[in-house]
This record gives sequence, structure tokens and C-alpha cells, in this order.
Amino acid sequence: MSTLVRRATSGRRGQAVLAGSWLVPATCSVIALVCAGARYHPNADIALIELHVRDVGSEEVLLGPYSRFGWSHPGPMLYYLLAVPYRLLGSSSAGIVVGSVLVNTGALVGITAIGWRRGGPVVGALTFALSGLMVRALGPQFLRDPWNPHLPLLPFALLVLTAWSLAVGKRWALPATGVLGSLVVQSHIGYAPVTVVVAVVAVLGFVRSRPTGWLAPAALSCSVLGVLWLPPVLEQLLHQPGNLRALVDYYSDDHATGGLAQGLRAVTLQLGPAPEWLVGRRPVNAFTGAIELPSTSVPVAVLPAVLSGLLAKRRGWRDITWLAALVAALAVTAVVSVSRVVGDLLPYLTVWTWVVGLMAWLLVGATAARWVGEVRPGVDRPLAFWSAVVGVVLLVVNSVAAARAGTPTGDESRIVGELAADVRANLHDEVDVVHLQAEGSLSANSYADGLALQLERAGRRVEVGPEQDAKYGRHRVGCTGGAATLLVTVNEEVSASADDHDLELVGRASALPLAERDARVRAVERARASSSSAEELYRRVAALPRPGSEVAVYRGDPRRCGEPPA
Repeated sequence: MSTLVRRATSGRRGQAVLAGSWLVPATCSVIALVCAGARYHPNADIALIELHVRDVGSEEVLLGPYSRFGWSHPGPMLYYLLAVPYRLLGSSSAGIVVGSVLVNTGALVGITAIGWRRGGPVVGALTFALSGLMVRALGPQFLRDPWNPHLPLLPFALLVLTAWSLAVGKRWALPATGVLGSLVVQSHIGYAPVTVVVAVVAVLGFVRSRPTGWLAPAALSCSVLGVLWLPPVLEQLLHQPGNLRALVDYYSDDHATGGLAQGLRAVTLQLGPAPEWLVGRRPVNAFTGAIELPSTSVPVAVLPAVLSGLLAKRRGWRDITWLAALVAALAVTAVVSVSRVVGDLLPYLTVWTWVVGLMAWLLVGATAARWVGEVRPGVDRPLAFWSAVVGVVLLVVNSVAAARAGTPTGDESRIVGELAADVRANLHDEVDVVHLQAEGSLSANSYADGLALQLERAGRRVEVGPEQDAKYGRHRVGCTGGAATLLVTVNEEVSASADDHDLELVGRASALPLAERDARVRAVERARASSSSAEELYRRVAALPRPGSEVAVYRGDPRRCGEPPA
């Protein structure tokens, strides 16, 4: 390993060796996914993402993933990007996850390469090690997660470093910043404020650097941005009310938010002594799922980051000065952005703030390396060596974790697969159209999304009601006469629907094997009949295996347009 590290921190091949080493955990993750193969059956938002990726090339795909607030995120770049590996891998569900691995790996390669280009071997190795720390904290499932709040995280970190290159006058960073910024914002609107501010600061630095030959990259950037943003603009023009208008209306209204105190606490958490990007995610509230923010957290990274910026400015290190400006703009905008979050502060709404802490310590490390290099020439190489050693150790840890990650979503994937197999076996071959509904719970809707994907993969057309157009797309909204009506239910809803004799059970699955679940039900009935007190009943039931979710699918009468379903 020592020889590999020395090669990675010296010579022209160093940058390629360090950046290319990210292919190791990527390969481990892809192999694990290929081994999972047909056992992976996504549900919830991941199933919806795959449905829209399947639409690319055959249906109108002009918007991004849907939001729980009734509108869609700005654009479809995520779908078009994932469609390439998806089709190349035979349109299997694993193709979506492999696509996510490729996107995140590409971002990590770019982060390491730009770190090397801007600061030499020391900053390159430091960037490599810091990225490895954040990857370890995120966990192996995150790197292969195509969920739209998660997938843009590492491309956003790459965007910040690309903006750094743009700020110091690298003209071909201009179109790269435009592409990365478009991907991040179109995938999740929550990234928009920080993306816009980072891009503005970078363009300001680019203009002040007085670059030559900027006309061609500027023209290319305008052309690329025009193409990338054409779908959401077309959607706004073709449909009324359009999605862009819905976004403007939503963010123009007054909503209850956490305020600046919430934003400051969330960002300070990433700058404190035990930031999430280093130690992993904090526990969440068991009832709401929201992050439990600490009442106080000492932002230990702020003082060294500020001192680094001042030192860079005083010594005339223009490149580090602009990195400091980007980090400051990023941190301030992050506070304001998180303060405007509507509703509970769920983890996926703040995971991008991890980049603030990462970039703050990169700024400190780059400044310290530059200063030590000037004060004690010759120390650069040992610093780069030991930073690379840490990075390689983390690379091994992350590769092992990726290889052992298993099937994404575990029991949920198995339940969707079993439900789909039952439904396909119990639906007659002549049933071509299925009208899908779910009881009101979030779990029922999540499993309905997974079932919809599996039915379409089996060649059946899925229809939904008009209230589901943002989730499934307008082309799936319909009411074909004679369509089979399927109702997805979970837990308490299962028994309630079973009492309706007009419904036929066509699919059933459970987190606990069905035979064991039925045996548990009988044991609970016996305990209820024989227990002398509530305390005894509770004690006997608590000793039984935990049941987990039970999901059942019922078929009603053939769908008749204009009439309520059975």
C-alpha cells in the first residue's frame, strides 16, 4: 500500500491514480447490485423514479420528481441521465441503482481531480481523504440511492469546486457549472438558493479575473442551459396551470417555517466538533421523523475558516481567497435556506448542508498546506503522503461496506416482489388495464407505487386518478371502462377491507412470513381469551415475534368511468 500511496502523490499520474481509485468502491457496489439482481423490487419514490425513467423516449417527460406539496421539482435531467444505464442494463430495476453509483462516483472523481488541480498533491490528497470521511458517514446505501433529494448531494459538492475553478478564471468551468447546477436544481428545488448564490459568486470571480478566450465557453454555456431548461419551459407553455407557475405561487405564499434559529442550528451542527458529515446522521424524532437539532453546538470550524480567509487575502493567495468567499456565501445561504423549510425538518431536507462543513475544513486544510509549504519548503510531500494514507484506508473501508450492502430496501423489496407475483397470478390474461388505488396511509401509497412499476414491467397499463398526476404523470391519469380496479391496503386497513365481501383478495405479503404471521394472530387471540389482566396480555403479546407490515391487494368490480369504484 505504501508504494501505491507514494505513486498517488507524485508525478503526473498522481491525480489520475487518486481520482480513479473511486472506481474500487463503485465496482464493489455494482457487483453487489448485480448479485441482488431480480430480488430488487423498489417501492415508494424510487419506483416512481423508475416509472418516469421508463417513459423517456416514449412519453412526455418534462418535469422532475413530484413533491408532497402537490407540484413537481423543476426539471427531468435526473430521468434522462439515469435512462442511459437503465437501458444499457436491460431496463432492470438494478439499472437505476447502478446509474446512481455511476453519478456519485463521477462526482467523487471530479472532486478529487479538481482538488489536485487547484492545490497540487497536498490539497488533492486532502480532498480525497475528506470525501472518504463523508462517504463513510453517508453509508453504502446512500451512494446507490437514486432518490432525488439524495442523488444531487455529491454533484453539488462537485459544483462548489467547479465554481472555485470558475472563480479563478478557468473558462471551461463555465459550462460545467451550468450543467451541474441544472442537474442539482432540477432534481430538488431545495438546492436552488445555494446553487444560485455559489454560481453568482463564481461568475463574479471569473469576471474579475479578466480571462481571455471566454466567448466560446460562454456561448456554449448559454446553448447548453437553453437545451437543459427547455423541457420545464415547454411544460409551462403547453399546460395550464404550468409547474413553474405552481412553484412561484407556492414560494410566494406565507408558510410556517422554523426561522433563522432553525437554520443557524442546522448549519452550525455541520461546523461543530461532531458534525454529521464526519460521524453520521443524528437520531430523529420517533413520532415525526424530524431531526433532533442540538440546542447548542460550538461551531469549531468557523474561527479557523475565517482566519484562513484572512490569511489568504493578506498573502495574496487569490485562489484560496475565492474558495473562502464561496464557503462564506455557501454557509450564509444555507442558514437562510434551511430557515425557510416548511413543516418538520426531515433529514433529507438538510443532508446537503453536510457540504458546508466539508468545504470549510477543505478551506482550512488548503490554507494550512500553502502556509506550511512557504514556511518550510519540502514538507508538502509528507503531508500529501499521510493524507493519501488516510484516504486509502477509508477507501478500503468504504469498498468493503459497498460489497456487503445487500439488496436495497430489504423487506420492502421482498414484499413488493411477492405482491406483484400474487397479483400477476390472480389477474386473468385478458386484463390489460389496471386502475390502481391505495388507502390513505403513506405505507399503502408506497407499496402501490411499487406494484404499479411491477405491473407495467409485466406489460399491463396502469391508470390512476387525477389527484395522482404529479406522481405518475398526466399520461397515466385515466378511467378506461372495464379496467380491473386494485386497492392496496396495509395493516389495520387489511382487516377493514377484508370485511367488504365485494372485494376479492388477489395479493398478500408481510414482513413476517405469512405462515408465522397467521400463527401469531392465533396466539394473540388465545392470549386475549385466557389473560386475566391487561398487564398479562401485554406481556404475552410482547413475547411474540414482531409482526411488521402486512400488505394486501384487493380487486373490485370492473372500473366504470364516471362511477365510484366498489
